[in-house]
Amino acid sequence: MESLIRYFNQLPKNKQITAEDVKDAAANTGDISAIIESILAHAEAQGINPKKELASLDDARAAAQAEKEGQKRRADIKAATGKMSKHLSSLSANIETAPLDELSEVIAEINAEAAGLTTSASKINRYPTWSDYDTAWKKESEHDFSPELFNRLSFPEGTVSYIGARTGRGKTSALVTIGMEALFPLKQNIKHRRILFISLGRKSKANIAPFFFMFGIQRSILGK
Repeated sequence: MESLIRYFNQLPKNKQITAEDVKDAAANTGDISAIIESILAHAEAQGINPKKELASLDDARAAAQAEKEGQKRRADIKAATGKMSKHLSSLSANIETAPLDELSEVIAEINAEAAGLTTSASKINRYPTWSDYDTAWKKESEHDFSPELFNRLSFPEGTVSYIGARTGRGKTSALVTIGMEALFPLKQNIKHRRILFISLGRKSKANIAPFFFMFGIQRSILGK
């Protein structure tokens, strides 16, 4: 509070406050890290654009916020580490005698703390834009199989996908088409994939025939 009073005493009286007045008052106040938000809010109320006219102070605010967030994250990491240490000590001391159900509960608590530790240690963007989301999605899905048949809908790596429909609606044909694209991508920059095609139907030979057909075309085109 004293630093804020000192700041306001530095401002000129009986005139419109300008960006230069704010800069001079801030420079003569000393450490303004605790009152930077109040300074910029007051300047904005005077019609001053902090980002354009007070860039150095706006950068100082961002630095102060980053420092505050960093301190909180370090505190969270310390607290999570302490809890994990306590759980690990309990687990080590009772591993030979405690019931397995109790050991499982302790392990679950350790896993929960480890997950919280990961979250605390990482920097989280709490105000993502659409561009942030799009970039993250592209990064996470860059190795997914995205067939043309489903308009590039991704089949995420390591997951199981189901295609369901009534009898005679083209499920098997869709799977054959997807399998052919996985083996023989339509675009050159997409990697070939291994497939395992299992059919319990009586027309299994007819299902497999397109693969041999495409394989023959590929060999004739590429000379392999």
